[in-house]
Amino acid sequence: MASYVLAFITILAFSHLIMNFVKIEEVGKGLTALSMSTYKLYFAPLSLKGDNYMSWANKVIRYLRCKGLEKFLLGFDHAETSNMTIKEKEIAEEELFMKKSNAIRIMMDHLDEALQLEYLNVEDPKLLWDELKERFGYPRDVLLPTAIDEWNKLRFQDFKSVIDYNSALFKIISQLEYCGKAVSEGEKLEKTFSTFHASQILLQEQYRMRGYTKYSELVHALLMAEKNNEVLMKNHQLRPTGAMAFPEANATTYKGRGGYDRSRGRGHGRGRGNFGRGNFRGRGRGRGFTNYYGPTRNYPQRQDKGKKIQDGSWKHNDNLCYRCGKKGHWSKTCRTPEYLCKRYKASVEEKGKEKEKEKEVNFNKHEPEDDSVYLEAADFGDGEGTNEMNLN
Repeated sequence: MASYVLAFITILAFSHLIMNFVKIEEVGKGLTALSMSTYKLYFAPLSLKGDNYMSWANKVIRYLRCKGLEKFLLGFDHAETSNMTIKEKEIAEEELFMKKSNAIRIMMDHLDEALQLEYLNVEDPKLLWDELKERFGYPRDVLLPTAIDEWNKLRFQDFKSVIDYNSALFKIISQLEYCGKAVSEGEKLEKTFSTFHASQILLQEQYRMRGYTKYSELVHALLMAEKNNEVLMKNHQLRPTGAMAFPEANATTYKGRGGYDRSRGRGHGRGRGNFGRGNFRGRGRGRGFTNYYGPTRNYPQRQDKGKKIQDGSWKHNDNLCYRCGKKGHWSKTCRTPEYLCKRYKASVEEKGKEKEKEKEVNFNKHEPEDDSVYLEAADFGDGEGTNEMNLN
């Protein structure tokens, strides 16, 4: 009986140990995944196809140079241990190993996941660098024909903006320079001038006559012209040609205001004026104040308040609506039904035709009356003068 109990206790303890081991392993995997997901990449990793190898290699060299680890790409694998004790040599070798491990970690972290699995067993930075260069670092003679073909096909007229053309130009130039072919300022200028659109011959001749010696000067002028054209087209499309700007919704009419005038009087005028004690001239020292609203007006009486609207004396009521013929609103805000508007337009057309007919009839039948009065010299003289003339 005691043996059974002992075996049972042993089985329980063993199962407990197995469960703890599984939990520890899962926690370790979670921490590893968390550290990999939160690891900061300093530049874009090398793709599986290697199409970004040129930029990736330049970024790796620059980053390792900042960290002081560039020498490991050249095969540096031993520290200077001369005139050192055994303990100092061990410390120097350990530091060298840590730096070497840091360099290989940086390179591996900036690779595609598939490439990381392929080069998982490589621990030497120089070996990894050489293998990647042999695999993706194609000879420059292979890339040169493609870069030259892209340069020949590049045209300024194929791009919507100057910035797009400029970025494409420098991308091709970087490939040509990597292959050992430099591009001069004159070649950049000639490439731009010779690829203008055929409708812009005069424009490119004007740019040629300016005598630019640097490509950056030409790009600056093109960018300025492009922005000015955008502003011009925006103002042109704002409203039709010859049309005035639409009035604001809350705009109010405002008459001219009077100004300040030097005159006698204290403050705003204690004295004689058009209003007695008022805003005009006064006696004493001071500065008078002219009428704020300009010349005097004959304002309507209080009982004529409603007559103003009926007579149509308001500014906005003077104009008729072109759509329905009513006052008090514009055609843009007219809410009159469509059939009434059609009747109004038809009646206006009929009245116009009738007036034209009346004018033609009056012109043919009626002649202007002769209202002239014939006068003689005697009509302008005095009575005595006329008698003398008759006696003679």
